[in-house]
Amino acid sequence: MKDFKKAEEYNKKALEIRTNILGPVHHFVAASHNNLGSVYYHLQRYDEAIIHIHKTIEILTQIYGPLHPDLASAYSSVAGINFDLKNYDESVKYSKKAMEIIEKIIGKHSQRYFNLGYNLAST
Repeated sequence: MKDFKKAEEYNKKALEIRTNILGPVHHFVAASHNNLGSVYYHLQRYDEAIIHIHKTIEILTQIYGPLHPDLASAYSSVAGINFDLKNYDESVKYSKKAMEIIEKIIGKHSQRYFNLGYNLAST
């Protein structure tokens, strides 16, 4: 059985350590926010999950600009949470952002683009 409460504790500590050592704008800090978002998603604390994934998006955008595959993954995560919350308009909005990034950096004929399109069609 997965212990998401313990995962929350460890990921919060990792975020604190990484932020103190690396500063607030670092890829590993973004990864910690993303991990916390995933933990909160599994704990069904969706508002907290979205907050941390948006922080991931903010950091990644500062580091890489608007076109990076990790940014597309974060947008896709926000889309998935909104889908689960039945916020379909928001889900579509973030799915499209993810698809735009993948189209520009990998192309329309990639498996990632196809998967994002499939998810969007399911909305």
